[in-house]
Amino acid sequence: MLILMSASVLIWFLGFVGFSWFIPRSQPIALLNPVDGIIVFTGSAGRIQAGITALEQGLGQRLLISGVNSDLSSDVIRSAIGGKDELARCCIDLGRMARDTEGNALEAINWARHRDYDKILVITADWHMRRSLIELNRHAHG
Repeated sequence: MLILMSASVLIWFLGFVGFSWFIPRSQPIALLNPVDGIIVFTGSAGRIQAGITALEQGLGQRLLISGVNSDLSSDVIRSAIGGKDELARCCIDLGRMARDTEGNALEAINWARHRDYDKILVITADWHMRRSLIELNRHAHG
């Protein structure tokens, strides 16, 4: 029994190390090339701030915040983006349809197609990036 338990723990640990090894590592925004649009898959205020920073630095023409809770008021959202009303009016779109990663991908693809964007920057958590890219590729080519 002890051997079986030890083997299970070892397999779990090796799986975790393998998973961690293949997580795409994020790049500092300053090192990125300009794109047409920037998309944030929501989940934390840090992601939204990273998207706004990328937009302010001229990395993209517009920003989509995908997966915004439909119950959130515009005031709460404005507060989350630091009260940058002019930037919000001109260049930030709120996607309220997505409820999961697949929904984020569909919302992002539809937004990019509607705006005729070819190159997009996706901002999400490092651990979430692989799944996000799989869903984006599946819906972009499907």
